[in-house]
Amino acid sequence: MTRLYYTLHYLGYERNTFMLEGGMPLWEHEGNELTNAIPEIERGNFSAKANPNLVVDIDKMKKYVQTSAVKIIDARAPVFYDGVQESMGEKGHIRGAKSIPFGSVWDEGPNGSYLLKDAGELREIFSAQGITDKEQPFVVYCHIGMQATSIFTAAKSIGLNPVLFDGSMHEWGHNRGNPMEVD
Repeated sequence: MTRLYYTLHYLGYERNTFMLEGGMPLWEHEGNELTNAIPEIERGNFSAKANPNLVVDIDKMKKYVQTSAVKIIDARAPVFYDGVQESMGEKGHIRGAKSIPFGSVWDEGPNGSYLLKDAGELREIFSAQGITDKEQPFVVYCHIGMQATSIFTAAKSIGLNPVLFDGSMHEWGHNRGNPMEVD
């Protein structure tokens, strides 16, 4: 769900992109109406306008690793960030990255649903990693660019300015010689 949310932002549809809090599991749990009727759909006029400022390629990442001006967030589980388990041929995290695991921004809800933590909790999570400036972009990554979109979504919900290293560890780890750290 968060990957689609990110993709629609990237394609310029940010103002018309919303998520159903808790998804269908919470909707059903709360007794809301469901139907299997297929509605008539009117043809729209969506025209994608990609926003290249929401994605970072490996060349930019290599530059960002050389400076502390751009913060980098690893959205993978701690076992990968800490180097306990390997991801895409490497142990550890991109040099200088801080950890905000993708699951840490969600609470379990009823009926198997997941709810985004409230704004105060999210601010604390990001602040603990030095991300407080709403104007300053920061980069998120994970294994293949999926889990990082949870962090993207949470950050956007509180007005922060995330961008995605879509190649993530798949691109970074398979390109031997890129700077890594193990905690």
